[in-house]
Amino acid sequence: MIMRVVVILVIFTFSLCTSNRDNLKVRAQFYFDKGEYYRSLELIERVLVSDTLEPENFILKGKILLQLDKHMDALLNLSKAIDLDNKNIIAWYERGIG
Repeated sequence: MIMRVVVILVIFTFSLCTSNRDNLKVRAQFYFDKGEYYRSLELIERVLVSDTLEPENFILKGKILLQLDKHMDALLNLSKAIDLDNKNIIAWYERGIG
């Protein structure tokens, strides 16, 4: 019985973390689209604390940094996205712009 409760709690906690992370991603993209780059950057950095395996996170951070004229940091993030998925056309395109 105790083991079942523990398993349920672990699954519930994971689902909360995942949905919160997805919510942060959506909000980061929303603020980016509105031109609120610092707010967007703050949110995507919170996502990257727990999710460093999704190239899209690094692409968004790179795009934000490009808008903030932080080209070297943008290139590092876009390169990280390419390292994670070297066939990601968006990452290559954004890196070419940077």
